[in-house]
Amino acid sequence: MNQNLVLVIMTDSSVAHLCGSLGKPVWNLQNYAAYWLYLTGRDDTPWYPSMRLYRQPAAGEW
Repeated sequence: MNQNLVLVIMTDSSVAHLCGSLGKPVWNLQNYAAYWLYLTGRDDTPWYPSMRLYRQPAAGEW
């Protein structure tokens, strides 16, 4: 992975998990019915300290 990587912005995928596990900054866009791994009511995750979560407030709304 490129050491010059500044920020990854994407929806939840294997690339988001890879970047988080490598400690790279990542903004993860979560849909309304997000994966259970990301818990609820948080904008961070204990599994990936470098990841910030952006949650969809309601179905069909960003």
